[in-house]
Amino acid sequence: MKSISIFYFSGTWGTEEIVKEIRDRISPACKVSLKSIEEHIKADKIPELNEDYTGFAFPIYAFNAPTLVYDFFKRLPDGKGHPCFILNVSGAGGEKTSNAASTHYVKKTLHKKNYDIVYEASFALPSNWADAEPHAKALNKVKAALEQCQKTAEEIRTQKRKLRPTPSVISRLITLVGKAEHFGAGWFGEGLYADENCISCGLCAEKCPTDTIVMKEGHPDFGKKCIFCMRCIYDCPEKAIHARRMAFSVLKNGYDIRSLFHEARR
Repeated sequence: MKSISIFYFSGTWGTEEIVKEIRDRISPACKVSLKSIEEHIKADKIPELNEDYTGFAFPIYAFNAPTLVYDFFKRLPDGKGHPCFILNVSGAGGEKTSNAASTHYVKKTLHKKNYDIVYEASFALPSNWADAEPHAKALNKVKAALEQCQKTAEEIRTQKRKLRPTPSVISRLITLVGKAEHFGAGWFGEGLYADENCISCGLCAEKCPTDTIVMKEGHPDFGKKCIFCMRCIYDCPEKAIHARRMAFSVLKNGYDIRSLFHEARR
């Protein structure tokens, strides 16, 4: 195998850190190309399967892949048996009952497109939702994920066949119930607002993966295509964006997974 591509979506950058680490650990034995799912959607590009092996990486939102990822899958050409792998990232990890079916419907979608799913792996990272973990615990979680990247990189490079068993009925029901949160994401997004600390930099609109934030008269206007990634809130340089609805879900002291990865790599 000479080449691998990984299409990825990363809301608040944890998944991006994982795929970059895996790329670096596979190289130079094999060329690995990282391709942004949101950039493909924004540019209205049809994904091309030019490499020998293709991966799909994404965070888990409400026990399932983000709606943006399913939108991307609709654009995929017929796989014609093309080998692929799945990587997912969550606060709990994929082995918990709540997340055990998190890739079940992803796999069904890819099977319908005639892709040969060879491998899947789950990574646990500090959650960006509701309850902040103590720094030491969060750092240890990132260090464990980095160690796992070495094993995962080798298994991807050698095209090891490893898939989760069929999830229990309970796990699948949890994933289906989680769809309610996906529908609620738009309601959450419409309730976001920028306070007086906003400097009209437009970074939130520029970085929004679904382009649901637009600048109007120098201030961000939040639409209903929100997918609950919370990138705008955590990446705002002035910490000026807040939630009117479900405010408990936002970590009071912010979320900076890149700093944790930087510290863990030292």
